[in-house]
Amino acid sequence: CGIVDNCGKLAENCGMKKISAACLGFAFAICCASANEVFTPAPEDVKILGTEGDLAKVLKRDIGFGEGALYRPSTNEVFFSDQPKNMIYRWTEKDGFSVFMRPAGYTGAKGEMDKAIDFGPNAIALDKNENLVFCQQGHRRIARIDEKRFEVEVLSDSYDGKKLNNTNDLCVLKDGSIFFTDPGFWHKRRAPEANELDFSGIYKITPDGKTVLIDGSLPQPNGIDFSPDEKYMYISQSGNGEQCWFVYELDETKTKVLSKKIFCSLKKWTGKVRGAPDGMTIGKDGWIYATGNGGVHIFSPDLKHKGLVKIENQVANCCIITDGDKEKSLFVVGPKGAYIIDMQRLKNLAGNAN
Repeated sequence: CGIVDNCGKLAENCGMKKISAACLGFAFAICCASANEVFTPAPEDVKILGTEGDLAKVLKRDIGFGEGALYRPSTNEVFFSDQPKNMIYRWTEKDGFSVFMRPAGYTGAKGEMDKAIDFGPNAIALDKNENLVFCQQGHRRIARIDEKRFEVEVLSDSYDGKKLNNTNDLCVLKDGSIFFTDPGFWHKRRAPEANELDFSGIYKITPDGKTVLIDGSLPQPNGIDFSPDEKYMYISQSGNGEQCWFVYELDETKTKVLSKKIFCSLKKWTGKVRGAPDGMTIGKDGWIYATGNGGVHIFSPDLKHKGLVKIENQVANCCIITDGDKEKSLFVVGPKGAYIIDMQRLKNLAGNAN
């Protein structure tokens, strides 16, 4: 494991270079997590931090399949996709819910939009200029939204001359590069002949617009995000194999995998608890809020499972709402619901979990 191999180098260099205690502790925590066996809890082994209606307040029920939650601090707006409705919602604490864009994931003939979730939009993120970029699943591409004209600019729709499968989740790094997952499961379920690529991929769109394959070995890569220092990439795998979360270490160019390891497996939950590892968000302090079987799973920066916010319906994505430097709320969406969780209360509960 490259992460483990680098621990010795990191320790050796500590005497030569100044390095923050927080960074050093985080790096060693990741090393230890990588060296140990994979955490594979049964549902009864996980601490329940709160439940729907208590910790998770219900905001809206009449959602087809909520996905791709994003908070934009400059406008104090939350955006999220409703895939079967082929639309993007806008939500603010003051004004509530409104339609931001429709059609969104697929803009072709209405008769071809048959309420299949793979036609709608999915994940949404902000580029470095605060423009919305998103996964247009119906068109199998990554695009940027021009909010003045409500037109889209295609950023990536193919790899090696072949059409992408079904773009699912994405995140944007500080240099403007975009990382996204492209599982093939939706199109394989509906029309296997539609797939031009014979694998599911994790990709990077470089700042100069090139689409680079990072990893094509996972059967169903889904959620994606990075640690605050962008040293580690986190991936959720939702099916066609073990339902789990991975941690990756990439090289300096962030185009080659040095190591990857499952840090939490939900294989004991599969078929027993509704849902699957899906979208996630990372706090500025490195805490991970990951939607999955049963609700929202909370991980500390050292990748220890700290508990579950139990939500009855499946949940698919989440984002953190901030108030200045303060993390105020966790906004969660999924099929049949949008929820909001007080972050201070959640962190207190998770921080006290053993």
